[in-house]
Amino acid sequence: MNDFYDRLLNKKVSLKDNTIWYTAGCLCSSASSFLLLLLVTRTLGAFEGGVFAIGWTICQLLLTVGRFGTRNYQVSDIKKEFSFSDYFSSKVLYIVFMLIGCAIYAYLLRLNAYKTQIAFLLTFFVIPEVLADAFAGNFQFHNKLHISGKSTVVRTSVSDLLFLGLLLVGGKLNISILAATVYGLLWLYFFDYKLTIRSGEKIWRFDIKKIMRLTYVCFPICASAFFTNLIISIPKNAIELVLNEEIQAIYGVIFMPSSVINMLGMFVFLPLYGRIALFWNEHNLHQFKRIVFQNITYIIFLTVIVMAGGYLLGIEVLSFIYNIDLTNYKLSLMILLLAGGMNCFVVLVNYLITVMRKQKFMLFIYIFVSIVMQLLAVPVTKQFNVEGAATLYLVSISFIAFLLLLVFIGSYKKER
Repeated sequence: MNDFYDRLLNKKVSLKDNTIWYTAGCLCSSASSFLLLLLVTRTLGAFEGGVFAIGWTICQLLLTVGRFGTRNYQVSDIKKEFSFSDYFSSKVLYIVFMLIGCAIYAYLLRLNAYKTQIAFLLTFFVIPEVLADAFAGNFQFHNKLHISGKSTVVRTSVSDLLFLGLLLVGGKLNISILAATVYGLLWLYFFDYKLTIRSGEKIWRFDIKKIMRLTYVCFPICASAFFTNLIISIPKNAIELVLNEEIQAIYGVIFMPSSVINMLGMFVFLPLYGRIALFWNEHNLHQFKRIVFQNITYIIFLTVIVMAGGYLLGIEVLSFIYNIDLTNYKLSLMILLLAGGMNCFVVLVNYLITVMRKQKFMLFIYIFVSIVMQLLAVPVTKQFNVEGAATLYLVSISFIAFLLLLVFIGSYKKER
């Protein structure tokens, strides 16, 4: 077995190989969101689909707490300010925060016992993603991103197949989630963990001062990611409070395609993060500006293509796949697709601001927008239903994009 680990660690790969494998991993991970909601809705019906949708919303918001934005800092940590053990051991602390957050979230949304149980199980379900984030950051830092991609492909694919099999056989949502979670943790131990140990990295070394320092410097990144997901979640929370499970399932279905743009954007962004950080730290502003404009052009092109496909075929395809009548929700779908493009742009600018080490400005922007959105969400959703929730999300994410762009331009001009 050690020979297998050594071959994988010592294999020479190109940027193309890293990109292909990491893209495959991102595809599997992102497609999992579509697939799980699809499986639950078609197998157990729209009511259970709505229960799963709100539970998934909670766990995805808490996933930002577990990741805590350390990945962005880790791959751009050229000066090795923190060791791998600092990045990994901090995840244990963040997982505790996730579980506490789940209890608070369930209370605020007034979830019943069954919905609370599903929310907690789904929060446990994403714990392997939290731990894998530290391993992936380390592999990427050492130009071995293909290892992370291969791990994600196998872990996610088998986990989803196990989930599907148990759902079809037993029809129990809670048992299916629990089994998939156990498998995810086992795979992570025997693959990512063992490979990292074999590479010589120290894992279980707790330096509380370093962890606190890392938490401090990454808090603005975490907060921006948290509030980004909170802004995504607020319309779903409002639906949970004033509408019903079936509408929750419908919104979840038409919202899913908007994440396609962000998913496809990550295929290009993440493999280039190291180069972007290097250009900035070397003050190579010409190459830095060139790669930024390339990515922005790619986002615009991608958004136009996805929106065109959504307009022509989106509602018909989604209605067929999920077995739900979505005829009246075409405008809402288009609004959400445009919002998906804006969110992809926000993710890119977030990273650029992090590289510039100006992430403290992000916190104020996200807090302000999320407070305003929280005040408007329930009355707007109650009056305008799904279309109102979708429009509120688009306006909010567009305003964030505008403010972040101002920070980026100001920081770039100052450096120049």
